[in-house]
Amino acid sequence: MYLFIVIICCLTFILISASGLINKTPVAMLGACLVMLFGAVADHTLLIPVDLNVVFMLMGVMIIGDILADTGVFEWFAIASAKKMHGNGMLTVTALMVIAAVSSALLSTPVTLVYLIPVTILLAQILDLPVKPVLAMQAYFAGLGGSLTLVGSPVNFMTGLFFNISFLEVLREMILPVTFIGSVWLILIWIFKGRSLVVSTGNREHIMKSLPEKAITDRKTLKRALIPVSVTLMVLIFGTSWFGRGLEGVILLFGALVTGLLCRFKITPLLHKVNWSVIMFYGSVCILVGGLEAGTLLPGVGEYIFKYSGGDFKWLPLAVLCGTALLAVFVENIALTVLMLPLIQLIAVRFQVTDIRPVLWALMLGIMLGGSISLYGSAANFALARLAKRNKYKISGTKFCAGGFPLAFIGLMIAAAWLYLKYIDK
Repeated sequence: MYLFIVIICCLTFILISASGLINKTPVAMLGACLVMLFGAVADHTLLIPVDLNVVFMLMGVMIIGDILADTGVFEWFAIASAKKMHGNGMLTVTALMVIAAVSSALLSTPVTLVYLIPVTILLAQILDLPVKPVLAMQAYFAGLGGSLTLVGSPVNFMTGLFFNISFLEVLREMILPVTFIGSVWLILIWIFKGRSLVVSTGNREHIMKSLPEKAITDRKTLKRALIPVSVTLMVLIFGTSWFGRGLEGVILLFGALVTGLLCRFKITPLLHKVNWSVIMFYGSVCILVGGLEAGTLLPGVGEYIFKYSGGDFKWLPLAVLCGTALLAVFVENIALTVLMLPLIQLIAVRFQVTDIRPVLWALMLGIMLGGSISLYGSAANFALARLAKRNKYKISGTKFCAGGFPLAFIGLMIAAAWLYLKYIDK
């Protein structure tokens, strides 16, 4: 019977990774139902891997992001930045990438791209910039910025909550490699894309005539939301000393609900801001992985890794970095993260190590960098493709990969050097 579970899980993972062709959520739900119906373990046991704290964090991020986006604050940032740069193409694109990175670190990558892509397309059209490359570069930096904090990407907060890592720990460890990778990426883009981002004087004058303040469509809601959102962020960063770890999702959802109520949203419209498809996808994948955990596959893989490494934990972070980056090109990032977390936990027990954090940083960086190669490797990239197509800009998966591969490769080299110097070469 366990072999049947393994086959179901493998087929489901293959299908949901081909997310450009099919809707991955119903496929994941169907696979989860089959595992529960024909599994060799009790149904309630399979529900245990679904972490409600992660669900709460997903809901909180979606609600806060949607409330802020409805005010027009994303559009204001983008247009004001372009005007501040006097319509200079390279500087405007740089500002858009920085805005994407910072917004992703605070509001998660998928939320950021959903609301920044339309205004980015508009600015690119006004300045006569190549739309598709600009969107792709924004997606690369949004993913990079999302890896900076606990709430920046599903990968980070699932990993952080699973291993009880605080917001400050993630920020403190990731800020150096992420900043360095981003700086190198910017230099490379300036060198190789600078000529294609030149803006004529006439187009510059168009952007200088714009009125960024007109982008704010709901000033009252924005003013009401700023204080509770800021307080929620501060509690996330510093609140572990008051509430303890493991409650970040509860804190974020509570802050989101308070923000919604202060902005005078009724509960039903507030819950409509949650992308329930993502929630159901996460829960279904957890059930699938729970089915694998109930048998011998994951422990067997952990034992193989232990024997192959000779019991030496020292080089495991680099192996996880490169291995997850390769897998992330083909496997959807949420599914890959849910699959890797229990495996890493088994490895930690087998290696008898107390500090597993270097492997976790490698996991976060590896999945982010590998996911930046594939247009369908992450929910954020898929959102990019869907929204761009809706605006009549079909982004080629091959071209996205061609642009992302050199950046991801260089990012991997930087991440590997950082891991080696900080954790291996002691």
